[in-house]
Amino acid sequence: MNENYHIHTLAVNNAGEKKLFQIKLPRNAKTITGILITETSVNPIFSPPSVLIINGKEYFALKAGSISLKLHNPKDIFFAEDVIASEIMPDYETLTGINKIGFDGGSFNTMGNPMEYRKVNIESKETIIEGYYADTMLVNELIPYQIKIYIRYETEQ
Repeated sequence: MNENYHIHTLAVNNAGEKKLFQIKLPRNAKTITGILITETSVNPIFSPPSVLIINGKEYFALKAGSISLKLHNPKDIFFAEDVIASEIMPDYETLTGINKIGFDGGSFNTMGNPMEYRKVNIESKETIIEGYYADTMLVNELIPYQIKIYIRYETEQ
């Protein structure tokens, strides 16, 4: 078996938007082994804050929406997850009182967590994945944004 990857991009252009979509894997795809969902702002004038303040409440992370995936047949959901707006990051110095790790001005800095695939083991003859995404953020300053769906799957040679 060979390990392969498929990336599907979903554009969200309006607050409260709901989307149905399909992801078509190659015919020789036999087993889906991992899924990773990310969110990225594509608003050119948006500068990610370290804390987002809405109606006097501070948010260090914000739920962008919910996503679910199911095989075309049988119609059964095999993956569901909340999508988090990843660009709203807490200011490290504010939270800990410790200076940032690394150097400043053209050198090394580190922030964030490594991305990891959610492990699944879905064997199917079906190669069409149906999906549903609902935006729940309702914050126009963060729109438009993209959802990227990374699917790891195995094929027979």
